[in-house]
Amino acid sequence: MLKKLIYIFLALNISIFLASQTKLKNPFIDNSDDAMLRELFTANIGIMKFKKMGRLQLINPLDVQNVENAIKNVLDKIPAVKMTKKGAVLKSIDVYTKKIGATYLSHKEKAEYLQRKFFFNETLDQNLIYELFLEFRSHKDYTYIAKRWYENIENPSYSLNITAPFDRSVLNNEEICLENNLDFLISGEIEKIDKLYYINFYVYSNQLKIKILDKAFVSNSENISRNTEKEFSLILSKVFLINYASLAINTDDEETRIFFDSDYVGRKNVFIDFIIPGKYVLTLKKENFSDRAENISLFDHEKKEININIEETEALQVVNFDIEPYGTKIFINSVYQDKTPFKKALPLGNYVISAKNDLYESYRYLLNIGEVKEDEKNIVFHLKTRDIKNYFKVKKTVYYVSFWNFTFSLATMVPITVFAYDQWNRLDGAIRAQRGILNTDYGKKLELTYNILYGMAWATAVYSGLSLIWLFVSLADYIKVLEKKDFIPILEFYKNNEPDKENDSGVKVGANIRF
Repeated sequence: MLKKLIYIFLALNISIFLASQTKLKNPFIDNSDDAMLRELFTANIGIMKFKKMGRLQLINPLDVQNVENAIKNVLDKIPAVKMTKKGAVLKSIDVYTKKIGATYLSHKEKAEYLQRKFFFNETLDQNLIYELFLEFRSHKDYTYIAKRWYENIENPSYSLNITAPFDRSVLNNEEICLENNLDFLISGEIEKIDKLYYINFYVYSNQLKIKILDKAFVSNSENISRNTEKEFSLILSKVFLINYASLAINTDDEETRIFFDSDYVGRKNVFIDFIIPGKYVLTLKKENFSDRAENISLFDHEKKEININIEETEALQVVNFDIEPYGTKIFINSVYQDKTPFKKALPLGNYVISAKNDLYESYRYLLNIGEVKEDEKNIVFHLKTRDIKNYFKVKKTVYYVSFWNFTFSLATMVPITVFAYDQWNRLDGAIRAQRGILNTDYGKKLELTYNILYGMAWATAVYSGLSLIWLFVSLADYIKVLEKKDFIPILEFYKNNEPDKENDSGVKVGANIRF
């Protein structure tokens, strides 16, 4: 028992570690909103459960599951893969023929003819690829993506669609791929001798119809997930034709946000694995500091580590938010800041300020800070009051509606529950009195009636529970509003002294802004 708990603990730790690593996006596919183009440039990968070899009673099923999950965890971190030129073209034809089906017979016959020519042609003449491009362009559903396909097929970047490990099958590899719509099939065998596991896994390409990799390694039970992840990561460049790089970014500042090519990847210390080699822009952002951008170049199999921090502070202008009534909530660019009065230092720029208070009309305006001055910038004004009586009436009406809704729910739940209980007694008595009565018409009617009443009883019980929650929430809201009733005489006094009551919905104390 203790050994199993240790295995589970290790598996959870590894899952948490893998989850903390960032997966980047595939820009070619992510920037395209065309579903058909996505399907052409998506590699479907399946993991078939490993075959147990040797003395099966020695093999812990949890260890086998950890091997399969470790392979999937590695695949989940990969942003994109590539195929051989031949595999890429055959993948495109395969998707094309499945899409057009039997509706366009002439197109399908032409595609299958090209598929045979491509499969048995080792050199892949460019004229054949152009012939396939013309075939795509001649089909009405593929006309508008044919050019983009032809431009990228020479060096395509494929997003991944990874299935969860599925049960083993007696079919051959090609049939398994056809049944599950797979481009790559990953599987293998696992055997235990003494205290060591002998693990062998292979990768099968459905386009090329061959095993493109066969790998074996040895591991103990305690480190089986970690070793599987390590060994599988080593062969990824051979399988998917990309020499992935990795990048560790250390900032030692929990408030610094890290962006990798506009993708937010985390704070403080971040590790990004399986990056396609190339040039990227690393950007650090921190409130009240100037953004810092760095150009990053990553090469094949490079494991780069950089230490970088934001050091240059921005010039800040102190802004005094003295908005009445005090306690008004202030939002800057839709982000809640504080309740008035308070001060905040802001960098240069334009800001949308929103002031919100339950008893007053909300107010929004644009604040521009063009230069920084030693003197504070003051924002002083008073919100207009709402029509308080209507505000109270709405809250009161909601509470009354919730009360009568709860009353109605009880009035329906109680009798239906009683009828359901009575029907259950009848059905139970009939079953005891006559064995096999459920096979008769009368018995079936009794059972059907009971099932209907039983379902209605549960539905009304849930309805009553939700109604009770609504009742308490509306009551709490109504009581909270009643606590503010002391404001009414004051507000009514100002309202009655307004010169023009028709054009005024509240107290005009003023909405003057002084900067």
